[in-house]
Amino acid sequence: MVDYQKMYATLAGRVDDVLHYMEGGYSDPGRMRMAAFFLQKALQEAEETYLNDTEDEVSGEDE
Repeated sequence: MVDYQKMYATLAGRVDDVLHYMEGGYSDPGRMRMAAFFLQKALQEAEETYLNDTEDEVSGEDE
């Protein structure tokens, strides 16, 4: 079963971390590229978690 609450909390925490990181220097292009990378990674991890959880449901491993 997909734990949406856990996925949301994890993703929201990651986004919050990146926002705090960005506050360290909005005018630094390198810092903004890293912030974008961190956000992309967080989204990818959330997607992988979702896909893995739904695969478990389909395959019956969650029973």
